[in-house]
Amino acid sequence: MDIMKRHLVWVGKNKYGLLIAIMAYLPFYSYGAPVEEDMGRAAKWNQFAESLQTLSSHLINITDVRKEELTGGYGGVTDDLEFYKETKSYDMKSGKLISKVKMENKHPDRLHAIEVYIYDESGHIKRDYTAAYLPVYRKAPYQTLINIHRYKDGLRAYRQFDAYGDVLYEQCKGTYKNKEIFISLVDYEIPDHPGQLTDKIIQAAYRICFENMPATADPYLDPLQEIPLSSKN
Repeated sequence: MDIMKRHLVWVGKNKYGLLIAIMAYLPFYSYGAPVEEDMGRAAKWNQFAESLQTLSSHLINITDVRKEELTGGYGGVTDDLEFYKETKSYDMKSGKLISKVKMENKHPDRLHAIEVYIYDESGHIKRDYTAAYLPVYRKAPYQTLINIHRYKDGLRAYRQFDAYGDVLYEQCKGTYKNKEIFISLVDYEIPDHPGQLTDKIIQAAYRICFENMPATADPYLDPLQEIPLSSKN
């Protein structure tokens, strides 16, 4: 694994509303890697973000939507509390969130962050995608995520990949045999097989959560695969 340059960057609130400062790795800077490789990564991750914008627009165009808009920003990095405009688009019929898009206010055509959600026929999220740029150092997204979800027997699981296809994280929670289950594993903690987990209940729950869960994100590395071929013609 390449050693990435890191920068301490104050990025404001995370999805839980907590103020955070992170050591954000910049994927386009890697010690010892050829310049062509760094440029290739930057191009790939930028294309991923652009494809999410296209996917979001497609889903909005084929759905009756309700939109919510607000402005937000960060203190300590840009000193601009109105750095971006966020637009949330909801399906009018189901109320489900289709996408959340943040564009820079001073550069309205410049993407800051995007989330796109894909649902199954039951209304459950089956996949979701994220791409996000830092307010500074925006040569490529600092974060690209593909989450694949699974629901079974009262348990809800997801496995997370980046746009390069690397597994980052997996989580499962719910109730199994009257026991509250919460499994949270970062990449190096993920077992090769459930038998490596010591708790027998967790072993059984893990099998339910992740059996038949895709081991790779290869079919979804290009978010445009979510758009039917008939819609592209």
